[in-house]
Amino acid sequence: AAPPAAGATAAAAGAVTSFTVESRDLYGNRRAVGGDVIAARVLVPVAPVWATTKDNADGTYTVSYAVPVVGSFQLEVMLGTSPVKGSPFTLTVSPSNTSAAHTFTEGADVAGIAGAPRSFVVRAVNVHGGLQAQGVVDNFTLAIDPGGNTFGQVLETSAVKRSAADGGGYLVRWRADRILYNRDGTLKPYVLNVTLGGAHIKGSPFDLTLRPGRAAAPNTIVFNAAGGLMRSEFAAVAGVEQKMVVQTRDPFNNDGAYDAFAAPVMLGARLNGTSGGAAAAIGPPALATADVDLSVQNLLNGIYRVSYTATRAGGYGLWVSIDGGVIGEAGVAVPISVAPGAMSPEHFAVWGPGATEPVTVAESLQFRVQTRDAYGNNRVDDGALATPGGLTLDLDIRVRVGAVYSSAMTLVPAESTTLVYQAAAPDASLNANYTAGTYTVIFKVGVSGTLVAFLNVNEEGAAVAARKVSASPFETEVKRAQTVSGRMSGLGTESAAIAPGSAATVNLPVMITPLDVRGNRAALIASDPARFALSVSPSDRAVVVAAPSPDGSGNLRASWRAMAPGDVTVSLKFDGADVLGSPKVITVNSTYAPVSPSLSTMTGPALQGGVAGVQTHFLIELYTDTGAAYPLSGDFWAGGPQSCVPGSPSKGFVQVILDDIALTGVNGKVLDNCNGTYTAQLTHGISGNHVFQTLLGPEANNPNFADGLAQSLGTAGPVSVKIYSAPTATAVVVYRFEAEKMIGHSGVNTEAIIYPKDEFGNPQDYRVSTTDGLGMTVTVNNIYTLPVLLTPKTDGTTNPESVFYSAIFAPKETGKYVINVDFLRPDGTRKKVGSAYTIDVFAGTPSTASSVVSGTGVATAAAGVPAAFRVQLNDAAGNPAGTGEYVSPADAALLPSNAAAPGSIPAPPVPIVEAYLFPYGVSNASLGVRATLVYNEEEGMYMGQYTASKTGRHTLQVLLYGKEISMGDSYRGTDVNPGDTTTAACTADGSGVGTGGVAISAGEVARVVVTARDAFSNALTSGGSIFGVLARSATYTNTGNPSAVAADWSTNAVAFVAPPAPEDRLDGSYLTTFQLTVAATYLVSVTRGAVPIKGSPYLLTVTPAATSAQHSQLVCKTPDNCGIDTAIAGRRATFFVVARDRFNNTQIGSGGSTFYYSVVGGGGFTKVSVAAEVGLSQPGWYEAFFNTAVAGAATIRVTLGDELVREVRMTVAPSNVRPDRCTTTSRGFPVAIAGTAYEVAVATRDDYNNLLTTGGESVSIIMEFSGGSTSNGVTSSELKVVDNGDGTYVANFLLTRIGTWTVRPRVNNVGVTPTTFTVTAGQLDLSRSLVNGETTYLPGPFVAGAPAVITFLFLDSLLNNRYGGGDLASGSLKLIVTKADQSTSEVTVTKVDFYAENATDTSRKGKYFVRFTPTVSGLLSIRFVTGGEPLVNPVDGLPFTAVINPSTPVTAQTSVYGAGLTAAAMARSNAINVLAADAFGNLITTQPVSASGTKLDIKCLFAVSGSGSNPGAALVSGMPQSTSYIGNGVSTVYFTPPTHSAAYTVNARVLIDGVEAPGSYNVVVSSGGEADPLKTIVLDSYLKPVNAAQLVTGFRAGTEAKLLIEPRDELGAPVAAASAAFVRVSIAPVVPHTLELTSEGRVALTFTTTDAGEYSLLIEAGDNFYIIGGNWALSDPARGQLRVVVSPAARSLASKTTILRLPGASVTAGLAATLRLQSRDEYGNTAAYDAAQGADRYRGTLTAVEEGR
Repeated sequence: AAPPAAGATAAAAGAVTSFTVESRDLYGNRRAVGGDVIAARVLVPVAPVWATTKDNADGTYTVSYAVPVVGSFQLEVMLGTSPVKGSPFTLTVSPSNTSAAHTFTEGADVAGIAGAPRSFVVRAVNVHGGLQAQGVVDNFTLAIDPGGNTFGQVLETSAVKRSAADGGGYLVRWRADRILYNRDGTLKPYVLNVTLGGAHIKGSPFDLTLRPGRAAAPNTIVFNAAGGLMRSEFAAVAGVEQKMVVQTRDPFNNDGAYDAFAAPVMLGARLNGTSGGAAAAIGPPALATADVDLSVQNLLNGIYRVSYTATRAGGYGLWVSIDGGVIGEAGVAVPISVAPGAMSPEHFAVWGPGATEPVTVAESLQFRVQTRDAYGNNRVDDGALATPGGLTLDLDIRVRVGAVYSSAMTLVPAESTTLVYQAAAPDASLNANYTAGTYTVIFKVGVSGTLVAFLNVNEEGAAVAARKVSASPFETEVKRAQTVSGRMSGLGTESAAIAPGSAATVNLPVMITPLDVRGNRAALIASDPARFALSVSPSDRAVVVAAPSPDGSGNLRASWRAMAPGDVTVSLKFDGADVLGSPKVITVNSTYAPVSPSLSTMTGPALQGGVAGVQTHFLIELYTDTGAAYPLSGDFWAGGPQSCVPGSPSKGFVQVILDDIALTGVNGKVLDNCNGTYTAQLTHGISGNHVFQTLLGPEANNPNFADGLAQSLGTAGPVSVKIYSAPTATAVVVYRFEAEKMIGHSGVNTEAIIYPKDEFGNPQDYRVSTTDGLGMTVTVNNIYTLPVLLTPKTDGTTNPESVFYSAIFAPKETGKYVINVDFLRPDGTRKKVGSAYTIDVFAGTPSTASSVVSGTGVATAAAGVPAAFRVQLNDAAGNPAGTGEYVSPADAALLPSNAAAPGSIPAPPVPIVEAYLFPYGVSNASLGVRATLVYNEEEGMYMGQYTASKTGRHTLQVLLYGKEISMGDSYRGTDVNPGDTTTAACTADGSGVGTGGVAISAGEVARVVVTARDAFSNALTSGGSIFGVLARSATYTNTGNPSAVAADWSTNAVAFVAPPAPEDRLDGSYLTTFQLTVAATYLVSVTRGAVPIKGSPYLLTVTPAATSAQHSQLVCKTPDNCGIDTAIAGRRATFFVVARDRFNNTQIGSGGSTFYYSVVGGGGFTKVSVAAEVGLSQPGWYEAFFNTAVAGAATIRVTLGDELVREVRMTVAPSNVRPDRCTTTSRGFPVAIAGTAYEVAVATRDDYNNLLTTGGESVSIIMEFSGGSTSNGVTSSELKVVDNGDGTYVANFLLTRIGTWTVRPRVNNVGVTPTTFTVTAGQLDLSRSLVNGETTYLPGPFVAGAPAVITFLFLDSLLNNRYGGGDLASGSLKLIVTKADQSTSEVTVTKVDFYAENATDTSRKGKYFVRFTPTVSGLLSIRFVTGGEPLVNPVDGLPFTAVINPSTPVTAQTSVYGAGLTAAAMARSNAINVLAADAFGNLITTQPVSASGTKLDIKCLFAVSGSGSNPGAALVSGMPQSTSYIGNGVSTVYFTPPTHSAAYTVNARVLIDGVEAPGSYNVVVSSGGEADPLKTIVLDSYLKPVNAAQLVTGFRAGTEAKLLIEPRDELGAPVAAASAAFVRVSIAPVVPHTLELTSEGRVALTFTTTDAGEYSLLIEAGDNFYIIGGNWALSDPARGQLRVVVSPAARSLASKTTILRLPGASVTAGLAATLRLQSRDEYGNTAAYDAAQGADRYRGTLTAVEEGR
């Protein structure tokens, strides 16, 4: 064979290089036929590279190969088994260009650690798929996003080239500090771009995941249970468990995620209280004292839960440390403010008189109630307890009179009780131990004794019982009040006897009981005895032997002695006044009557009950048959009664039997008081019922003991009493259930019963000793102590009923619990009951919520490889539960039942812990793998293991007693990864190979993907295996049609390809690509270590290439109307598509090609079709055509399937113009506005309605008036037309005439369709609009009470009628009447009628008829405002006005007034004023006339009034009178009363046209006097007195103001002034004024000022000018001074307007600029607007001026 060409000596790495081998014979002649076997290979040291050989069948052979590496190698070319000439050749392989698309990475998928540098390697691959030579250096540019600050960064901007010794490739180093998250909370990766020459390498951009670093204390944060970040202070509530979450964070604030067993983080927490409530006062944890116990639970994933329950309110510091460092940036405690808990009445603090201090009778006292929570923390209450509804504090304060155990005891209610809420805090100087928001109970009692205050908190409507407040009931002493009187009793106030001889006479005691103001026993003070005086009379029968003195029991004692028989008067006085029962007459007998057992008595506390251990007594008093007390001992004394020593034991005359046993000294004794009384003393030791019986006698010579037997005292017989228990002295504690065995379990109640007893062993009944502070505490693990709630219960089997307590608490923590029971002794000290009781508390029932599953096997596992995990069982409180064998009885009922049905085989027991791994989404655990679980005693947890066989996402389900243990929110499943590679299980797929492979086209890159699989056929997800691929052409060796079975094919020498070794993609797949240009069937072998993988070899078929859109063409056969160039509207256009393959060859046949074409043009023209194959005459040619009538741009788009062949933009030209298709448009169509300029345009069009695009046509436009409501003006005109050169023609028009108009265009002298439109009125112009009366040009005048009409006609600026019906409604119309006194009133519009343009009455067209009925007379202002602009009268710039006159006078509305109604002077003219008004009360300010038009006849009727002296009826009724019209509507009746010797009274009434006006007046007529300044009065224009107490108004600047001063005498009768000099007026500020005398004798004050404002008038009268007083009270300090207000003039004057603020030197476009103006009247006064006139309106114009001016 001839030597090969240059391709045998030089090649580029990875590139397919070819050379030709010429076959020659022995003589060197070139052979012309094929059939020789030519083989070639490149001897690369790692593995030879075989070439492919193509037999060209002409004696030449094309040999192709691709060497993936750079270097110098030997190329062997063999003919058969012999080398060709020159073989082996020296082949130099040079580097190829690096391909970004083929370059790959190693280790880019390894997650980074926050803050730690991470790296991976870039392996450069050349354009032919081979690894790039080591000597080639490329620049791989790096960029990470997001980058900068604390986000991602690359440590070098380009990858760093590594030496071969370091492994080659390029090193990429990066780091990131912050973990990123998407908006939905999922992790967001960093994006790293690795580019070569701007192109991304394979896999770029890379998603880089980041894991947090190790937890750092300064960055770790604390959240409360609600998720709020604790930054300043966290609020907690005493007694409420608080749960906080500690989220560990690394130094870059990334949330931690740690396996507590793999990389434990040491977290510690302490909560310390503060002394003053300020967290800042706490020192470091090592120096502070732990105040509250904490529970810390590791929730894994870097999260810990810290739980605590603080019982003391105030400030705390939470110290949390990570690995010994305190969390937070500052490393200080997290401040926690613990607020008091819910209100607990049982813990309220109550103190003060009545609660903790004694009180005194009849004094108003108070005690305070401080609300507290259950832990004794003070609460600031809101006062709700003192208001009805909800919770209320109920008070019941009584005084117990008598002992609590006494059967005679009574409870007397307090005289008054009040609960007061005290919102304020105490004064700091008091240093009171209470807060704001407390309650004070104010009360008063009327008797002494023991105050018992019951305080309960009740809830309205609640069924629950009331809750006692603290130690309620509170008992305190009620001290006696001061002595104000007394009461006497005793032997000295009863019948007495005197024995013969003075020696037998005894002193008779008088007992004095001091009494207070309520009649209660009073308290004695040192001076009280001297205030009592005892006296007896007559002195020959009795003598006082002892003055009153204290007897030691709070009473006084005095005594007297009888001297002789007879009546004796005993008198006791206090401060000289007899006391209760004094004086009293006592009969003194000469002998004593016999002692009577039935009349004798016994009294005292022992007979009413008692208390065990407390000595008690009662008194036996001997009485005689006469009912008098016996004053001597009843026992026999040898020396006589006088020898009896008080206090000696009874000798037997008196016996006391207790429970059938006589009091003998052991259980009590009876003492003789030697005065006829005996005292029985005893002490009970046993509580319950006891019976007393007292016996007297016998006594010799006493007929009451005739039988010689002792007699029962009194008539009631034995006395039964009840004895109650003494204070608690001990208790018996009985522990129950588990506690009895000294064990307990977390979450399970520990129970005990406590029986308190007194020192005698009596069960405690709490009747007398109401409280003992009995308590139980439990100390947990010698760390903290908690109180145990005791629930009192009643034992009804004892007498009396006793109380015992039930104690229940549920331990949480495990460990040692030491229980102590103690109580409060009467001396205030506490005493423990027995010794402490210790209980060992173990974990409770294991909980699925708190148990933890962890370990690597939770998250990941490998198929076929055992995976491990751990199960830590915890109870509900988080205590480690060990094996979990313990289940509380309550929880046992909730567990799955193992009991089988009767007669069936028992079900196997449910395991404590079991676990299953099953595919994600499968609910049946039995379809998965069951794990083995073994309990590890050392670790205290279960160790689990399973072996998975299937890969993918799984669920690890751990069951506790058949219930699933929570895996936590972070658990997303268990990922099972594949095992090790197994060759026989590996598979291959790709284009043309593998299962279902189809043929590929020539030139197409064959792609083979090898999937590494484990023994279970699971696809591996990581690399590391090496595969080889070889492709050889093959021949079908079987008969019939070729099959798809590889065994039916054998290789041949036509083609041979050794593709590059498959690339390890590090995800378990391996890829190799190669290109085949020879169509043939190939056998593709895939091997691993020379062993074929599953299914190898594979068949691969290569077919010719498909049609290429890129290489196909669009052509035209002729240029005439070529469809891809230019077309004319309405004509057919044709073009052709030529199909070619990717190598630019025309297809033979259709080639499977379908060409779609679309034509999109103007007017919505669209054609979509398939190009038709021309056929055998022109293979590969396809015809397309279209025809559109729409001119304009068109787009032709041809695609091969979805692939664009070509897109052509071409133009469709319009045809000739057609006038009847031309159109006319204008902004003024169909409605134009008069006075507005418009443009009209004519657009020329062709036969198909296409717009022409060029000008040059002859166009004219005529404008004609077609009709309307007026006929004046222009009717027709031709417009000037402008040719725009684009097929359009325009003209301008402006019409001022409303109506119908027509536009008539012509094109090339042919008419275009005319257009008719309407011209309407322009914008409303209020300055042109009219306000009229219904039949008059100006509105009004109107009459009050009569219907009135105002018309409005709205016009535009051209005086066109606006006909629309909305102008009035678009604005605001107000009709305001200004009355004579300048007050205003608004008139209601009753109806508005609008007459449209089509109204039959032409005079009404476009007008509004506003109808109303006024009832108030005055000046009517017609205010209409629209768009902020008012409608004004152009004459004065003010609103249109009309006069409303009063209607006919009505007598019932007439006013009668004046001095003559109350006082008149004899023989002098006096006046009564009459002011008429209509039915609406409108004053008639002109001379009044009747309905017929005649003047009113006004006169007075006078008659004598009263019974006094008078001139006579005739003179009175006929006194002279006359009536004059004064003006301003006022008529005055002048009358002259007759003279008389004395003043008299007349009655005056007013008649108007014979009808009596309202009112009858008694007028005092006197002789009259001189004018009195104090009575002189100021009148207004109606002759009515001015109200001096108010500002006098009604005056305007520039208008004369007038007041009248009327002199009057001291009785108020008018006195005519002699001259105007009678009055002097001073005005401040000074205003010129005049004083004139009127014909009626009044002085008229007039003044005119142009300055608006307030003026003060001082008016004086008389010869010496005294201040007048008629309008003021005599004591008014402002008497004589009148305050007058002068208002600005009615109209503002523009020339007087002032500018208050300018916009400034410059304004900014788009921003508002403000100009502030001040309206002023013609005199410069600040304008004042009234409701009738409204505000002034200004219009401004901003005019541009040249810059710099």
